[in-house]
Amino acid sequence: LKGLEALVYDRSSLKYREEIGLEFAQLVYDGRWFTPLKDALLAAATSLAEQLTGDIVIKLYKGNVTVAKRRSVNTLYSEAFATFEGDEVYDQKDAAGFIRLYSLASRIRAMHQQKD
Repeated sequence: LKGLEALVYDRSSLKYREEIGLEFAQLVYDGRWFTPLKDALLAAATSLAEQLTGDIVIKLYKGNVTVAKRRSVNTLYSEAFATFEGDEVYDQKDAAGFIRLYSLASRIRAMHQQKD
């Protein structure tokens, strides 16, 4: 199932699905089954699960399980877009702005350290 999730979910959805699972486990452990929180967690998990359709081929060898092949109509991967060449979907100039924004906290920390 994780192989299919990695193919279909974006990073935020994967993280949220993991959080839902942990919260649900704690809810069950604490005996809070008949609560509005359980209903909300199930609704969120169901909403995410609607995207999980596809096929996985696994290999079994000496007690190990490995994903050999996976496919889904909802995959976020597209070979047409998996390129660093210029095209209509990805412009390399976009990366520069993203990198500057994403690294802003690190640059501010470095400026503070230089002052000290």
